[in-house]
Amino acid sequence: MFFHICVSRGFISADRPSNKIDIAYLHYLPFCNVFISGDKLHRSTAQYFLGKNQRFVWATELKEDLKKLNDYYLKLPEETKDRGVISFASKPPTDGKFLTAELWDILGTSWRNEKGENIAPLSEEANDKLVQHIKGFTDAPTLPADQMPDPSEELDSLSIQRSIRRKRGSWYQVPKDLKNG
Repeated sequence: MFFHICVSRGFISADRPSNKIDIAYLHYLPFCNVFISGDKLHRSTAQYFLGKNQRFVWATELKEDLKKLNDYYLKLPEETKDRGVISFASKPPTDGKFLTAELWDILGTSWRNEKGENIAPLSEEANDKLVQHIKGFTDAPTLPADQMPDPSEELDSLSIQRSIRRKRGSWYQVPKDLKNG
């Protein structure tokens, strides 16, 4: 209805067929806290449908913030960066003004108040034992489709394998000195 009223009043162009599809994306708003888009129509209309705990983010602003975060992390010492990006960038920095940090705040987590996790590194023996345990799952034969359990049944375990690159762009995804296993 909003779309048809805006088209009839000339606020939205009827000449651009994609406008009707673009406006339909606003139907996702009730299901999100943050709506990110680079569409000018979304930029001018989303505000009318956002709740008080929701935010529209212009895609260009997010890209600029991500570049700013990248520059921030590039200044870290090499030995820190060599531990893998997840070890130092699992959350946005609390110092500095970052859009990403503001978005995390909207999500309502208490990430700013959490104390740093003091997780002691595993001994080589414990690490090897853990790797062998995981390999027990990953090396197990894949079940044929006709033997797959019903997804509604309770499972004891499930193994999903993913491969990641050791390094992507400027960043190690995993510790630089991680052994191939």
